[in-house]
Amino acid sequence: MDQGIICNVKQLYKKKLVEHYWAMAQDGQVKEINLLQGIRFLRESWDDVKTSTIFNCFKKCLPNVRNASAQSENSDDIDEPDRMIIRDCFPISMTFGDFVQADRQLVTSDDFEPEHNEVLSETSDEEPESPFEEPSCGFVTGQEALRALATLVNHCSQRQNIVPGISMALHQYRDLVICDILQEKRQADLRYYFSKSKP
Repeated sequence: MDQGIICNVKQLYKKKLVEHYWAMAQDGQVKEINLLQGIRFLRESWDDVKTSTIFNCFKKCLPNVRNASAQSENSDDIDEPDRMIIRDCFPISMTFGDFVQADRQLVTSDDFEPEHNEVLSETSDEEPESPFEEPSCGFVTGQEALRALATLVNHCSQRQNIVPGISMALHQYRDLVICDILQEKRQADLRYYFSKSKP
């Protein structure tokens, strides 16, 4: 599947990542990235892939594909980040190319072989698990519920088409959870401690 497009996306992504780390280091911040930033960098990297790169990959995969304007095979090279950025972010012996190629030998998929057919037929008899089933988990604390609600409110605010009332309902439920947390923190009655210690 990887005919160069994925390598190109990874190279663009890692360039954005290095530049982000360098900017954070210049501000004296810890070099870190959150999931949302990572997804945005990936989307931007995917959008930055040139059409000539995609064409060349299909040309390698499907020899019958012809190009109206002869494009060079090396048109998908990416400019490296500034040398000062590389010097500040990488060890002395590492280059940007080494950083991009670090996971080149990583196996991302296997070739489909006939023995896989047997494994697939054995597993197809089992009842498939729904991807939406929640694993059973223990008691959820008020703090865990607050974190989950904050994530949901953040997700709702990022949607293009917000369903009216959902955000308000989440805020109302958050207020209930906060009340529960505050009541839990209220000083317990002395009889409560003695009732817990009895076997």
